[in-house]
Amino acid sequence: MPRNKGFTLVELTMVVLIIGILVTIAVPNYSKAVERAKGSVAFSNIKTIRKAMLTYFSEYRTFGATLAQLGDLVGTTFLPDDGNWTYELSTAASSFSITAERIQGVHSTKQIVLTSDDAVSGQYYTDVLQ
Repeated sequence: MPRNKGFTLVELTMVVLIIGILVTIAVPNYSKAVERAKGSVAFSNIKTIRKAMLTYFSEYRTFGATLAQLGDLVGTTFLPDDGNWTYELSTAASSFSITAERIQGVHSTKQIVLTSDDAVSGQYYTDVLQ
């Protein structure tokens, strides 16, 4: 009697089941890793802006009011338009804060806030980056 070569339906079903389980585990972890990477980019950007603000202050004895002023000072244009974040500066006579707000995705409207004394806060920071 010739023996048929190939896989049985049960074997194929088991392979599909195992792949489904692996995908169920991998996709949420991948999504979290992607979101953390986007948050890290924003955090890096606001740290760079903070350094530029301090440089601007040391030269002009006032804090820069716009990203354009800071970019002119350090010779760069800040913050690529990637569609993930908006950035805002709030300045006072002796302090400032930089806010990055998520504009799309599950965490839209959540923020990372960095102050002139290097204090970090915001719901995005506590939910995703810590």
